[in-house]
Amino acid sequence: MTEPITLQVTKVAGHAVVAVSGEIDISSVPALRSAIDTVLGDGARQLIVDLDGVRFMDSTGLNLLIGVVKQLGPGSLGVVANRSSIRRIFSISGIDQVIPLFETVAAAAAAASKGTAPE
Repeated sequence: MTEPITLQVTKVAGHAVVAVSGEIDISSVPALRSAIDTVLGDGARQLIVDLDGVRFMDSTGLNLLIGVVKQLGPGSLGVVANRSSIRRIFSISGIDQVIPLFETVAAAAAAASKGTAPE
């Protein structure tokens, strides 16, 4: 059974942050999409999604994040992910070449402020 996700929306250094915990799959993506849509509807043009509390994510989660990049443009989304299983999903799919991964929200916010991605 899928563990429900919890979502928390905050701001760090002026950047919108959506922190997620639980499992991201077809049953939980609508809630995450709704939270992201609300943040973007409030005018955010750069977004940080903190996946440190996520234990599982399938392709529907990746598709959602790719859709955000398509909507906002390159450099608009940073993802915080330290769990090896989550980072591996980005690496295997090549999505880490499109969506930068960071170790901390602070690092993602600093890169967004400078308009740079991690090396």
